[in-house]
Amino acid sequence: MEFARVAAGRGHKVTLFEKERELGGRFRIAAIAPKKSEINEYIEYLSRSLRELGVEIKTGVSIKAEDLAKLEDFDEVVIAAGGDPVRLPMSDAQSNVALAEDVLQNKIALGSKIVMVGGGMIGCETAEWLAESGKQVIIVEQLAQVAVDCEARTRKLLLDRLEFHKVEIICNTSAECFGKNKVVCSQAGIKFEIEGVDNIVLALGYRANSLMSQIQSTKIRKIGDCVQPRKAIAAIHEGFLLGNEI
Repeated sequence: MEFARVAAGRGHKVTLFEKERELGGRFRIAAIAPKKSEINEYIEYLSRSLRELGVEIKTGVSIKAEDLAKLEDFDEVVIAAGGDPVRLPMSDAQSNVALAEDVLQNKIALGSKIVMVGGGMIGCETAEWLAESGKQVIIVEQLAQVAVDCEARTRKLLLDRLEFHKVEIICNTSAECFGKNKVVCSQAGIKFEIEGVDNIVLALGYRANSLMSQIQSTKIRKIGDCVQPRKAIAAIHEGFLLGNEI
């Protein structure tokens, strides 16, 4: 959206394809988390700017790798398809395992006791959101601390809220195995089980979009998390720079 805004502002005729029904990508999902609703204002600013600049917006349209060769009417093609959520090999065989982004969008029916695997910003914010709705939440994090990817003041406030909602945090611990109603964990070489678990939610970050790695063309530019996952501000800035360069 930022690339389209800048490029259209410089006089280019831009068409934006989006597979979802709404613009905003994962920013729209991030706005669901507690204390994050202001993100919607930025999405609305970009959406309004695109309309005012005459960008042709086609939502609900999924472009696959094989479709790109057919876009002959365009001088340039820019891909900003985001990243893929990181999964664990043993998670695919378990019906009670879900991704944090799906949970935030209410795509998954959850029980009362949840184990959150991954205690970065996304995991902690999703845990808070779940705890606010009355769920019992346990965060399992490999690092010595949770939410280390947050700004210091934001992190302190987030941790205070997690404590208020009685979210249990287990650090220096890895999830080794998932069962129907349990998670087998390992801490300093010692295994233990968290029992009575209704659902396991994964918040393990993102990797570069695997589909995009198949595309090789001098006509195609790639920006954002489909190249390398990073902070949102860095990906947006990349769109701004390419919009000015192209």
